[in-house]
Amino acid sequence: MRVPRIYHPVSLLGQTQCELTEEAANHVGRVLRMQVGERLELFDGSNHIYLSVITQVSKKAVGVEILDRQF
Repeated sequence: MRVPRIYHPVSLLGQTQCELTEEAANHVGRVLRMQVGERLELFDGSNHIYLSVITQVSKKAVGVEILDRQF
């Protein structure tokens, strides 16, 4: 299965967890219907891709844990 790639406007360098923006959370939670435990890739414009896993899903928020950083 394909891993969705989601843009995050704030630098993720050095972070281990983050919360997606409201727009991204809506896309992940309602459009893609992703659940806790599923993986996604985040990118922040710094030429890095962050492999992440969803840790929390609610109507307006999605929390993720960053597992790995790729260049």
